[in-house]
Amino acid sequence: MGRTDAELARSRAFFLAVPGDPVKFTSYDKDRRLFGQPEWIANADLSFDNPDWGTKVTLTYFAISDILDAAGTAAVSPNGSIISFTLDRYIDSITQLNLIASQTWPVSALGGDVTLKANIKNLTDTKRRIVYDQDQTNSKIAERSFKVGLDYSIGLSFTLSF
Repeated sequence: MGRTDAELARSRAFFLAVPGDPVKFTSYDKDRRLFGQPEWIANADLSFDNPDWGTKVTLTYFAISDILDAAGTAAVSPNGSIISFTLDRYIDSITQLNLIASQTWPVSALGGDVTLKANIKNLTDTKRRIVYDQDQTNSKIAERSFKVGLDYSIGLSFTLSF
């Protein structure tokens, strides 16, 4: 999506370099990504399934690029001076591993199967960050960061066969 010439001019006016200070803002690109859209998403899985044993194990991998969370803008006062400016802000790219395992046992006395299933999400316990566009800054600057943690679940089911 293209930026207007006025938008680009406001950003340059707001971030004039102060002599002796390191420059943290470089510039706006003429174009920016669409809001809420990653550049790429990757999924993969590695599975083991042995029906004779009743065992299934799957390791999944998920990765996603940065997602535009807020498009930058500048606020102009009535006299034309720029009073505030916001850089483009992204949800940082992440990778995540998940593990799903299940074991099934036949229970002939009941005429069915019992299955125990365990699921662990986010094995890598990746840090989530909200970052400013690193093309507009000299480095990747995080506005905030947090960890989601691991997510465990376990289930027991019975399937009746008739």
